[in-house]
Amino acid sequence: MEYIIIFFIPFFFCLVGAFINFDRLMRILYIENRELWEANGRPCGFFWKPKECAGMFYNPKELINLLPSYAACNRLAFELLFKTPNWIKGNKRAEKYLFRLRILVLLWNLGIISIFIAYCASKC
Repeated sequence: MEYIIIFFIPFFFCLVGAFINFDRLMRILYIENRELWEANGRPCGFFWKPKECAGMFYNPKELINLLPSYAACNRLAFELLFKTPNWIKGNKRAEKYLFRLRILVLLWNLGIISIFIAYCASKC
C-alpha cells in the first residue's frame, strides 16, 4: 500500500503543473482578450484569480457570485484538452502553455489509472 503513495506523488505534481498552465492561459485570455473572457463567463484559474473575483473570496455573501466563474473555469479546462480556441492559435506563449497542459493532464490520468490497476492487482 505504501508504494502506491510513493507513486502518487509525481503524478500529483503533474496535476499541480496542469493547474498552473491553465491559470497562465486564463491570465492570457484575461489580459489580451478581455471581451472574450467576459463572453466565456469570466473564468478564474485554479490558483490565479482576476481582480474582479479576488475580493469575493473573503466575503461569504458574495461567494455565490463566483459560481458562474467556477463553472466557466471547469468548462474551459475540459474544452481546452480537446479543442484549440482561436485566441490561442498564433500566440506562441499560449500554444506552449496549452501543450504543457495537455501533456500534464495526460500524465496525471495515465498515472492514476496505473496506480488503480496496481492497487487492484495487489488485492487479487
